[in-house]
Amino acid sequence: MVALLQEQSGAAVFYIAALALFVLLLAAGAAAYAAFRASGGRAATGLEGMVGKRGVVRRRVDGSAEGAVFVHGELWRAVPEEGVPPLAPGARVEVTGFRGMTLVVRPADEEDRVSPP
Repeated sequence: MVALLQEQSGAAVFYIAALALFVLLLAAGAAAYAAFRASGGRAATGLEGMVGKRGVVRRRVDGSAEGAVFVHGELWRAVPEEGVPPLAPGARVEVTGFRGMTLVVRPADEEDRVSPP
């Protein structure tokens, strides 16, 4: 009889532990979902994450040759958007897209400040 009671209490402990684990995983999933929604719903990684970032021209950016811009702590090859005049070193730029591994940039608005690298 004691062995039967121990088996039942062991099963009860198992079910209670399984229920607690389920509730814990459900709460963790809800927290992760809330964090994902709060971040804008998409992961900003890779080149797609560079669009909208601002930086500084390091090597002249014009339509005839690739220049270099310092964006998000890294030096990138860059070309200007169509119709944009050449950008001199020190000019503030905003990334609007990419072609392969080369960023497409345009002059940033003057009121937007970029911290110096």
